[in-house]
Amino acid sequence: MAIKAPQTLERTWRNELLVGFGVVAFLPVTGNFSRVLATWILLRRLLDRVASHPAVSALKSLPPALVRPLSAQLAFSGSTVRDLAYPLQALERLGVAKPELADAHASCASLMADELQYEAGRTAEVPSAATMTAEKIATALLATSCALSQGRASFDGKTKALADQYTASLLAVFVPRYVRHFRLFVPPIVVGAVLSALLTSLYFVQPARLITSLIFVWVAAIVLTVFVVYVDLDRDVVISGIGKTKAGSVSFDWPFVYRIVSWGLIPLGSLLAAQDPAIGSMLSTLFDSVAKGFR
Repeated sequence: MAIKAPQTLERTWRNELLVGFGVVAFLPVTGNFSRVLATWILLRRLLDRVASHPAVSALKSLPPALVRPLSAQLAFSGSTVRDLAYPLQALERLGVAKPELADAHASCASLMADELQYEAGRTAEVPSAATMTAEKIATALLATSCALSQGRASFDGKTKALADQYTASLLAVFVPRYVRHFRLFVPPIVVGAVLSALLTSLYFVQPARLITSLIFVWVAAIVLTVFVVYVDLDRDVVISGIGKTKAGSVSFDWPFVYRIVSWGLIPLGSLLAAQDPAIGSMLSTLFDSVAKGFR
């Protein structure tokens, strides 16, 4: 813009508007795409390390409330404290086999009771600081899991099974909270791709064909990468164990079809539509009608 101003429009504020629109279309796509890649790399390392833990085989015995396929993990939202009640129950059963863990269970159970009372609105009985107890409960439960993993070799068969069930319940609670970050990153990528199509279809930008082709290759590469990430997560041993799906295969269900349409066909279809002037005119008329409706 500073070196050579666009010659498509007259040298007025419309040039700045055109460049600003291009930046708005560019930043959500590239910014969130980099976040998808960074999150995927870090989560991949975590899942690879967790997959070697014996507790992964105990994921098949998860309580129904903690069973979440990948589609549910991506859309997951809810109270962490309420989910931690299941590892706490597993810790109670483990405390029967190992009495030295009874104190840890009693401490966490007391914090859990205070937090649930505060969430229920009983603020008079529980101080406001109780809202921070979820972190304390999670830290204590994870520390107990670490100690159990380190001393697992010395346990008998029954204690090993109980310890694995306890660790598996913690995995089912915390892993979906990492996976759901992808749900926040992908929508801006789709929106940015559609804005890129509007950039070339609603404005007489030259050379329009070349710019549209470059944007198409750019968005197609991003969409392909997003699906590679999704398929990789769906095939993962830990993710499949939490969802009780077959590891190493992709679940071809309605959520998968929905993501194909929303994550892939909409961005690519909008870019193909930019090649047809009639569709661009229809989009312009549609947006104009919507804009008039809010006046």
